[in-house]
Amino acid sequence: MLVLSLTLTAILAYALGGVNGAIISSKYIFGKDIRESGSGNAGLTNAYRVYGLKGAIITFAIDTAKAAIAVAIGWLWIGGEAAKLVGPEVGSVVGKFVAGFFAMVGHAFPIWYGFKGGRGVLVCGVAALMIHPWAGICSVGVFLVVVAISRYVSLGSIVAGLVAFPLFTGIFVNHSICTGMAVACGLLIVLMHAPNISRIIRGKEPKFGAKSR
Repeated sequence: MLVLSLTLTAILAYALGGVNGAIISSKYIFGKDIRESGSGNAGLTNAYRVYGLKGAIITFAIDTAKAAIAVAIGWLWIGGEAAKLVGPEVGSVVGKFVAGFFAMVGHAFPIWYGFKGGRGVLVCGVAALMIHPWAGICSVGVFLVVVAISRYVSLGSIVAGLVAFPLFTGIFVNHSICTGMAVACGLLIVLMHAPNISRIIRGKEPKFGAKSR
């Protein structure tokens, strides 16, 4: 039963994750495809650069809602079954992690949009806050500090995803399965930011606040 619940939750979370706020707003409100503008990324940062505050707000609302719904489904659907193996507290966290991770995969590789989406940072942030509020708050705090110092959103995303989120998950949840899943989320963020890492090294990465031409 747990395997079936995991499978169905993963599929549903992936499908929900593929509902991309930046693509929807760009196509149906601004009459363009955001993947052909700015950095070409269908995410919150590029939506802000290309369409300004309005585009960012719409993207934020849609992507936050889909991530929250996906994680809630994982909590409700898997939590009870997983609790039989690892206990109720960790079980609910495992359910949220599974849904959150596959929502990130859906956001990055959406079946609805030719498998070309965003980088999954906002989805990960929402999932982190729902998985464990303190782990999420601390990870978001690290993101904001790194961005404030470097002015690179991509660098803040990588440090928060790969370092802060697993670290604070280990501290506040204290279970190897959950920490491992946090690392998986962080690795996905790093994978999706490979072009940004290259641009940072070459000094070509746009800094926060720079508008798209």
